[in-house]
Amino acid sequence: MIIKNREKVGNFYECRGFSMIELLVVMGVIGVLIAIIVPTYLEYKAKTHDFSALSDTNNLQKLANQVLLDGIEINFIHDPGDGSVIGDENDELGHYIPEIYTLSPLVSAKVEIYNYIVAGSQISSIWLWVYSQKGTNDSSGLNGKKTFQVYMDGLTGSSLNNF
Repeated sequence: MIIKNREKVGNFYECRGFSMIELLVVMGVIGVLIAIIVPTYLEYKAKTHDFSALSDTNNLQKLANQVLLDGIEINFIHDPGDGSVIGDENDELGHYIPEIYTLSPLVSAKVEIYNYIVAGSQISSIWLWVYSQKGTNDSSGLNGKKTFQVYMDGLTGSSLNNF
């Protein structure tokens, strides 16, 4: 019986351990704390990956803006499965494209650049889609992740983004 593990000191019994109820209460409190903390931590971690993708989006937008202002002809497509280096490949015509940007770890991008002629001048439009592979879930984004989009038009000089 439980009484055998106790010694009587005055009118009270001295315990030499914890009862099963006390242990269950402590385990329950720890379980509730874990149930609150873990999802919050995972959401925080996903948002940090989103901020990394947002930073890459801003840098790519600045780079694309410079390409449009300088009138440089860049004719390549970058898909999410192409790795972290944008450029450093041959385009559809076999021309070598030097590396123009390296994405952060776990960040993927889709880049489409269209060149067209208007009134004898070459105009470019650029589409950028950037997301983190471990970012926030969003069914409307690329690969089910929150995606930052940028469209830049060399004709009107306008820029449209969703962040």
